[in-house]
Amino acid sequence: MTRKTNKLPETIVPEGFPPSPAELDGAEQLIWARCVSSFPSDFFKEADFSLLAEHCRAAHTCAMLAGRIRATKETGELRTLLALRDTESRRAASLARTLRMPPQSRYDRQRTATACRDSGSKSWAPNPFDAF
Repeated sequence: MTRKTNKLPETIVPEGFPPSPAELDGAEQLIWARCVSSFPSDFFKEADFSLLAEHCRAAHTCAMLAGRIRATKETGELRTLLALRDTESRRAASLARTLRMPPQSRYDRQRTATACRDSGSKSWAPNPFDAF
């Protein structure tokens, strides 16, 4: 009879992308690989690696807390776990914004201004929704 292990799949970061730091565990390394491979290879600079590692830790902690929340039945413990998950999810979102990971934070102001100008809307025209 063979023994099953809970080993995570080998995380492969594509060539040219920054490798995950050694201090991250398996699940956190998987989150790192997904993050860095979702952006161009030069998106994250070396100065960003510590923030990205913290983002991976926060995201992994949120996932662990979500599992514990699903398994708990006690109201007091549930309240505590929900508060912890809320704190960690806010931390992960804050780090993602700092790293400019959300799509909105990567918009180029010049291109956005050009798109607004080309959209045909006039800034001096009254907005019908201002009355609400």
